Amino acid sequence: MRVTVPASWRKELSAHAVPLITEALMETEREAGRDPERLRSAPHAVVLVDGVAEGGIGLLGRPMGSLDLTEFISRPYRDAASGVPAATAPDGRFLDPVCGMTVERDDSALTLVHDGVLYGFCHGLCRRSFADEHGIAPGGS
Repeated sequence: MRVTVPASWRKELSAHAVPLITEALMETEREAGRDPERLRSAPHAVVLVDGVAEGGIGLLGRPMGSLDLTEFISRPYRDAASGVPAATAPDGRFLDPVCGMTVERDDSALTLVHDGVLYGFCHGLCRRSFADEHGIAPGGS
C-alpha cells in the first residue's frame, strides 16, 4: 500500500495512516478466512508513506506544490462536509476542517480563529489552505 503526501506531512501522517490501513487490511484478511494477526507478526503487507518533494508530482497535467497537493487530497473531504453540520471532535481534540484529522488540543496545536470559532489543524498546509479559502491574511484571524 502506498500513500503519497507532501514530504512535510510524512511523519505526522504515518502515525495516523499506518494503523488505519493495517486495520483495513486485517479486515480483508478476516473476510478471506485468513489470520489477520499475521499482518502484525510478519511482513505480509508494507505501508509506504511516500513524501513528495516540493513540485515533484504532476497531476491534472501540471506539476503541483505542497499547497496544491493539500488542496487536491482534502477537496473530497471538504466537499462531502459542505452543508453538513460540523462533526464534533472528541474531548481534548480539534477536528481539522480541511482534512478531517483529529488534533490534540494543547499548546503545540496549530490554530486559527475565524468568525469567532477556534479551529485546529494537523499541519501548517491545512491551516494555510483554510486561511486562503476563507480570505484570511497570513497571521490573521
